[in-house]
Amino acid sequence: MVTVVCVVCVTCALLTVVTAIHSCPQRCICTNSSNHISCSNKGLSELPRNLSPTLTLLDVSENQLSEIGERTLSAFHNLVDLKMKNNEIETITNNAFVSNRMLRDLDLNGNLLTRIHQETFRGIQRVVHLDLSNNNLVHIDGAFARMSELSRLDLSNNAITSITQFTFRDLTNLRYLLLAGNKITDIHHRAFVRLSKLMYLVLKANPIGMVPRFQFNTSVLSYIDLSECKLQRLPHGLPNSVRYLQLRRNNITTIGEGFFDECLYVSILVLDDNGIVHVTDRAFQHLTYLRQLWLNNNKLDRIPRPVPTSLLRLLMDGNRIRNISSGTFPDGSNLDTLSLMGNDMEHIEYDALHTLHNLTSVDFSSNRLQHVYPNTFRNAATLHTLQLSKNPLTYFHSRCFHGLTGLKTLSLAYIETKVAMYFDIFQDLAQLKKLDLDSSPDIIRMIFSDIRLLQNLSSIEDLSMLNSDMTHIDAAFPRFFSNLSVLHISSGQWHCDTHMIWFKNWLETTTVDIENKASIRCFTPRKLHRRSIISLIDSVFVDATQPTSTPSSVFRLTTFRPRRQSTVRETVPTKSPAEYPDYNDDYDTDDFDHTRTTDWVKLFSQWAPSTTTHRPDRTQYRAVGNTRGSRFDVRTHSKSTKRPVSYADTHDNGHSDNGESNVTLIVLVTTAGVIVLAGLLAVLIVYYARKQRRKDANLHKNSIKYKHKNNVLYFMPNSESTTGVEGSLSESVRTSSSREGMSLIPGRDINHEGPMRVYNWEEF
Repeated sequence: MVTVVCVVCVTCALLTVVTAIHSCPQRCICTNSSNHISCSNKGLSELPRNLSPTLTLLDVSENQLSEIGERTLSAFHNLVDLKMKNNEIETITNNAFVSNRMLRDLDLNGNLLTRIHQETFRGIQRVVHLDLSNNNLVHIDGAFARMSELSRLDLSNNAITSITQFTFRDLTNLRYLLLAGNKITDIHHRAFVRLSKLMYLVLKANPIGMVPRFQFNTSVLSYIDLSECKLQRLPHGLPNSVRYLQLRRNNITTIGEGFFDECLYVSILVLDDNGIVHVTDRAFQHLTYLRQLWLNNNKLDRIPRPVPTSLLRLLMDGNRIRNISSGTFPDGSNLDTLSLMGNDMEHIEYDALHTLHNLTSVDFSSNRLQHVYPNTFRNAATLHTLQLSKNPLTYFHSRCFHGLTGLKTLSLAYIETKVAMYFDIFQDLAQLKKLDLDSSPDIIRMIFSDIRLLQNLSSIEDLSMLNSDMTHIDAAFPRFFSNLSVLHISSGQWHCDTHMIWFKNWLETTTVDIENKASIRCFTPRKLHRRSIISLIDSVFVDATQPTSTPSSVFRLTTFRPRRQSTVRETVPTKSPAEYPDYNDDYDTDDFDHTRTTDWVKLFSQWAPSTTTHRPDRTQYRAVGNTRGSRFDVRTHSKSTKRPVSYADTHDNGHSDNGESNVTLIVLVTTAGVIVLAGLLAVLIVYYARKQRRKDANLHKNSIKYKHKNNVLYFMPNSESTTGVEGSLSESVRTSSSREGMSLIPGRDINHEGPMRVYNWEEF
């Protein structure tokens, strides 16, 4: 008996499997006992014939179906989800879905439909999501009759021209309505009055222009997108429930006080790309719930004042702002993100940002900033990201980054100007994790020429130095960047001598993530040009015959005083060197090869006193670099040096004894060299003058000489010409450049064809 029962069970199981396999069409994917069937992108022109009548999900997207007839779906009474997007459906007959009363999701996106009739969706009143986007629909009135459960309707990218008061009359549960990318010019003022649960309305990219007052009967409408609608003003009648208002790419040029009186509770306001020229004072003051204000790519020359204290993010990229003045941001401001990229800012006033105690991100990239002044960010301890890339920066003042104790990311990329840096600028950046120096060769050169700058960057984990123009990198590099985990580095000037062997070995063994190590290639010497450094063996590196630093590698960066800025200039603190902390050398310079540092470098690296003024912008800098580019060479700074490499002493009133002796030695050596060169030059002149005199005497022995004022012309008689050219010029001494200085031999006409003819001036 037990055996019989087992046989029956096995037979039933086999029959079930066979039935399931038989009911799954060829090339389709069937799951959940063939109730979910996917036949997408199979080249079908009609539905497969052996589909299970019990299926609940059918996906026939990406095929060539052209029509949905009355009998196409009549067998699938349990169908819940039907996906037919991206076919070639042009026609849906009336009552095509009358048998599919369980249908909840219908996707007809990307077909060729031009019209939906009142009976098209008859029988599927329970549909919740209907997608008719990317078709060619023009008229839709009456198409959604009795679809009272519809929650999401997408009609984007069709050819609809008008919305009447009857179009959405029965959609009392509609929450999401998308009408973007149509040709709507006329919207009845009561078109949305029956949509009591509407939360999300998109009318983007319709040529609406001037519209009458809307009427809404909803208290939950929070998102409205009216971008690219050719609006010159805000439509009336928008409900106070709106929290997110999109108005980008319209024709709004002026925003006056009261412009947003009907949207007092808006939280995110987007006004990008409008060509806004003027915003009156207090235009945004009454928007006490405003959190984000987007004003990118307009024509504003200043930040609207006052900025609401509730504002968290202000984005004004691509305007014409020239400065940030004090008082722009009121006390109590909660701003945490400020982006002014791509403006015309030349300076930031000293106390312009001092009321912003909650800043986390600042972007001043692509402006005209030349100076970073002291204490500009002194109250910005919460700042995490600071972007200063693509500015013509020339001067980093002392304490210019003071107060940025929480800074994590600093970008100084694409700065191609010569710069001067005070040695203490990085002292407060103990939390800095990412430093971007791409395409900023002079900043790299300055940083890598002063231990005091380097030792404040030990916390960096991600360092980027692409397009650095470096020729060498010192073996102390890993030591200064002991926490480094990611390195982006490239240069078109690598010189592969024996000083670079350590770098090759380090690339092979380091755990630091360096993208595409093989792309780090030698530039010189010629025999190693374009060779990957990591592929070289030690013996092919050329001898380092030149010292790592030479006299010509010492360059002077003299700062200049910019145009007077009263707020900034008067508040720049005046400090003597004694007021700054002494340089504590935590690194043993004995670890470096001192034999590669010449006496010339020691001589030229002494600090010359500058003018007696204490203004930082009138001091003079000296820093050690390299003739070949940005040579990392910390050996030029000994422990006994207590002064910054890049900042001259503005406090001393006279030279030190050592400095005087060095200057005297330089003058004596230079004078002696000039005298020796002058003597050699005189000997050479006398020698060649005598040699030329003997040559001239032989050459003109049989010639005819004619002297006229300061011009001496020699002509060879035709009978003795050796060149075959009649009357050729033999020699001209001290011939003037004017035509008046030319003369013919007396008695000879210029057209004379004889042996003593003088040719035209151009022929000489």
